[in-house]
Amino acid sequence: MRNGLILTAALAALGMAAFVVGGYLIYIMMYFLTYSIFALSWDLLYSYSGQLSLGQALPFGVGAFAFALLVDALRLNPAISFAVAALVAALVGGSLGITTLRLKPAYQGVAFLLLSQVFYWFTLYRFGDEGISFTLDVPLWGVYAMGMAAFVAASFAIIWITSTTVGLRLRAVKGDNAAAMASGIDVTRYKILVQFLSAFLAGLGGSFYVMFTMDANYAVFSITNSFFPIAISVLGGMGSPGGVLIGSLLLSALTVYLPTITSLAATYLIYALLVFLILRFYPRGIQRLLNRVGVEL
Repeated sequence: MRNGLILTAALAALGMAAFVVGGYLIYIMMYFLTYSIFALSWDLLYSYSGQLSLGQALPFGVGAFAFALLVDALRLNPAISFAVAALVAALVGGSLGITTLRLKPAYQGVAFLLLSQVFYWFTLYRFGDEGISFTLDVPLWGVYAMGMAAFVAASFAIIWITSTTVGLRLRAVKGDNAAAMASGIDVTRYKILVQFLSAFLAGLGGSFYVMFTMDANYAVFSITNSFFPIAISVLGGMGSPGGVLIGSLLLSALTVYLPTITSLAATYLIYALLVFLILRFYPRGIQRLLNRVGVEL
């Protein structure tokens, strides 16, 4: 837990330094904050309770559209909209997630994917290609501060959960439902809890993403968006909050900066090759590589 807290504090300090330096670093760090929260939401769901989501873009997208509608149609305060949008995502994503609890992980993952595609086509039909664009009367430092606060809160919450008895019970649920029930653990209760918490975090990431891009469209529900947090977790190291944060930092820098110096096709080729190499030589992700040199995440 101590190393995870130190890493989170160090990344938060890096984020503040990037803001002071300014320029393109701010843009990269905003994506990092988004990807970190998004990937932590998926990793919590899968690595700690064994529930697979191949459609994590669903709560992410709901949070994005909820924020856009709250500030554009209802003219609600952006800070309030930030929190309310995440709660809406938790309500929608968690409620739909409950319907998949009895499914095996593979079927559960497909169910999430199909549900996310329902939202994909609905938002495309309802809002068209352009989606919802708006402007915010909030200075850049204000947007950045809200994103940083969400990142720190989400990271500390995951680190705390996974290092307490709650984390142990969740791992027991993932390992063997029957054995966990025999040990007196309310498996259904914990699975439901994780569904809502995971959806809340994903919605928080989606809400912040739209806050700094000021545009919500159907693409937030895309299949590519659903697989992005999975790739980040695999790259950094599933089941390790620190590993996920390192993976988020690397992928955000890679996918945001590389397109400025090379083609988008080359960017995704490098990205795919990197993930392949990590899977081939370090199946536990970058955290395994760091462990070998004495760094524990």
